[in-house]
Amino acid sequence: MTDEQIATTPVAPAMRMIANRYRLGGELGRGGMGVVWRAEDTVIGRQVAIKELRLPDGAEEGVFQERVLREVRTGGRLNDPAVVTVFDVVADGGTTYIVMELIEAPTLSDLVRSGGPLAPRQVAAVRRRGGWAVAAARP
Repeated sequence: MTDEQIATTPVAPAMRMIANRYRLGGELGRGGMGVVWRAEDTVIGRQVAIKELRLPDGAEEGVFQERVLREVRTGGRLNDPAVVTVFDVVADGGTTYIVMELIEAPTLSDLVRSGGPLAPRQVAAVRRRGGWAVAAARP
């Protein structure tokens, strides 16, 4: 390998440490604001989820950072079973990461893919839980 190839070769996620504390594992999902990773908090020894935030195309840096802070402050104030707990926010190498509770459960997409459309009773239960989360976030 040339020096240029070595410099541009991505580091395996499991080898990456964030803020000298969080060891990244596998990818859990991705969306418009970034990638969510399974990780280990090496100080406490617990599994967490870490959202690696990425500036969306065309977004203004300042507006994006304010949106991130608003999300973190709102999430950090909440203590409700319907809302994922935010543990930490860290910046490392110019990237912002939100450290959250890791929920070991199938996604709604997984449930539909494996079992087909949800029954009306199941849809009502999902909506009810979502409503609880929204209510918990209201000032």
